[in-house]
Amino acid sequence: DLEELVLNVLFDHFYYRDFDMVKAEKTYGRLSMCSNRLQISSLFISGWLLYKEKLFTALNVVDKALAHFQTKKIAFYLGVLYFTKAMALYTGNKENVEYYFTESIKYLERTPGKLARVKLVNNYFNVGFYYYFDRNYQQAIVFFKKFLENKPSFSVHMLYILHCTEETKCEEMFQLLQNIDLGDRSCYQINDVFFRYFKMKLNHKSEKYLENFILNEVKEVLATRFRSDNLIAYFENELSKIAKITKHYKSIASFNNFISHKID
Repeated sequence: DLEELVLNVLFDHFYYRDFDMVKAEKTYGRLSMCSNRLQISSLFISGWLLYKEKLFTALNVVDKALAHFQTKKIAFYLGVLYFTKAMALYTGNKENVEYYFTESIKYLERTPGKLARVKLVNNYFNVGFYYYFDRNYQQAIVFFKKFLENKPSFSVHMLYILHCTEETKCEEMFQLLQNIDLGDRSCYQINDVFFRYFKMKLNHKSEKYLENFILNEVKEVLATRFRSDNLIAYFENELSKIAKITKHYKSIASFNNFISHKID
């Protein structure tokens, strides 16, 4: 059991903190050979299986662990496992996804402690993003609001929350977004560009100003330092909305020129 506990700590470090997938996979290999009698390793084993897109195997691990922790009535593990089950189903056939997301939130809200709070706040965003991705903006706002009420620092994901807020025209959300600051400077050079665009939108900069910023600063970051297909699609959409006002449709083609180029 002691070896299993140590492997849990190592896996958490390699996978969630260092993003070292080679070491995480080696640790997972050793972890999967443990007895897992107390089901404590199920959180990491199922998460790794989900990452590897082994959905049915992940669901089997989760269901076994859920049965165990429902008997023990341990809310924290139930909250995390219900979220993992929702994500596995979402990636697969989406059956009962909303129910399991709701159960995850319910159990984590019942759980005291810093770790549970961190998981809960992350889940507020993740569940909100699920609804956002499915264009259910009104439902997404419910969870994004809970997320922002915990005063997170800026990350590029805030751009999606801003878009959702624009779609719903929720004034309370606009006020919460105005209070967001840049926070951690460790990713300053990259985050700063997206944060500046975020603030420009909130401060109602002109379409021409926004267009120039995307075609210069944003494009430079996406082309050379932080390639993200999701962000490329986001700014393509931003330029499309801007072009309807400025009529500068060539700006979209100009932005798209770098998409096929790889970062050196």
